[in-house]
Amino acid sequence: DSGNGRIEALHDDGVNLTWQAHWAVGLGVPQGLARLPGDAVAASDRGGNRVRLLSPSGALVRSWSGPNDGHTGSFWSPMGLALLPTGDLLVADTNNGRVVRITGVVSLCYDFNGSGLVDVNDIQAVAQRWYAGGLYDPRYDVIPDGVIDVVDVMTVAAAWNQACS
Repeated sequence: DSGNGRIEALHDDGVNLTWQAHWAVGLGVPQGLARLPGDAVAASDRGGNRVRLLSPSGALVRSWSGPNDGHTGSFWSPMGLALLPTGDLLVADTNNGRVVRITGVVSLCYDFNGSGLVDVNDIQAVAQRWYAGGLYDPRYDVIPDGVIDVVDVMTVAAAWNQACS
């Protein structure tokens, strides 16, 4: 709902599409959306010249005012978004006439210790940050919602023995 600065949640029961809630509010002119792992969402905010990372509940987790891929300058009317298999986000920075990248938005490989495989050490690395308050590190927030919890631990555990390149 760009004109009202919000993202609406709709419910599809297979027959009817019904309004559910004002899912995210307080945005300038939301334009593009990209669904991320764990139902988090990246939203381009054309009015605020930002890209915002929203938790599954619609809360703001993080915000970017420009790319972090070596390009200079700020976003100017960002619109389209696409999540790449690398976990980077492509942004159509419309009025700057370019497509740029925000790197490391999500991690799709959970080999935190560099062994080449997701193993028990990687699961423990996330679990330790879940139990220890004050050790928040966004690398271990694999379901980007602003907290490290059991869902992050189980996501890494589900990738057990997966090779990372």
